[in-house]
Amino acid sequence: MESGSDEDPFAQLAEWGRGAERRARRAYRWKSLGRAARRGVVAARRPMILALVVAVLGACGVMTWTKLIAPNRGPRPYATAAAPDGITATSGVGDTLSSPFDSTPAAAFPAGQAGIVSPAPSATGTFTAVEVRTALDRVRAALVISHLDQRTLVQHDPAPFVALLAADTRSWWTRTLKGTHYGVTVIRIAADAHLAPVEPRVSGRTTFRAAKLNGRNALEVITNYVWVYAFDLPADWTGSRTAVVHGEEHWFFVRAKNALQLYLQDTDGYWSSIDCDASRQGLTAPWRGEPAEVAPTSSPYEESTDAYYQPDHSLEIADTCDEA
Repeated sequence: MESGSDEDPFAQLAEWGRGAERRARRAYRWKSLGRAARRGVVAARRPMILALVVAVLGACGVMTWTKLIAPNRGPRPYATAAAPDGITATSGVGDTLSSPFDSTPAAAFPAGQAGIVSPAPSATGTFTAVEVRTALDRVRAALVISHLDQRTLVQHDPAPFVALLAADTRSWWTRTLKGTHYGVTVIRIAADAHLAPVEPRVSGRTTFRAAKLNGRNALEVITNYVWVYAFDLPADWTGSRTAVVHGEEHWFFVRAKNALQLYLQDTDGYWSSIDCDASRQGLTAPWRGEPAEVAPTSSPYEESTDAYYQPDHSLEIADTCDEA
């Protein structure tokens, strides 16, 4: 990843911040003893994942099981991630009105910005309560722009997001976001995928704590959210109707010239129920319901489809997309 050698050392934080974005790549449909019809849409959202620092992928697939090969033991509990130390706030529950998210865990998530929560600010380390409030507000704005704003989602315009970051990293981020990286950090919908006219569902947490960045006192804000996007699709669509993005970002604030400068140092995350080819381009699109895999990499006895919607799901997951 390129970085100008003539930039201030703090500019290099952007490069260090590339993190590891694991990309969920494949959806599975299970057909077992005539249960396919009732599993319908839920089964079509079976997740898939990647485990690389920058985009890698292959094509989506469907896995079909025609008979039960062992007594049904039920879904395996999924691995959870521990919450970071610090002061935290977590999302509540959304409304129960009918929506494209019905029959998924996202049906209970708050809609749009309502799912983004901030803990009450308090003096932390060398930062005052007022500075903490300012930092939390700026991170919230960054999440809205990078995950909910149509300029980012549809127009793929990185400028509003980049403008929130420290000036000495903006050129790097502008160049980088023209490529295929950070697909689960700055969401861009594939051109041939069309969002349904409903707000994405959002659930997760925001935490802040005192930290160090490049040897300087810093305020760290950690965001960990699941974002679920619904798509406008024909009635005969056989793939998934929602796509799941689970991401964690570490935002750092340092004082410079009596102002708080924002650096995005580290990111991690995965996609679920998405199209593999789109994700190779850093784009989000629903799984298209393509032919079955030759060599399945999962089974009905592993963690359930719904597990990938859970904000406490570990980000350490296996990639089930072919690396084509």
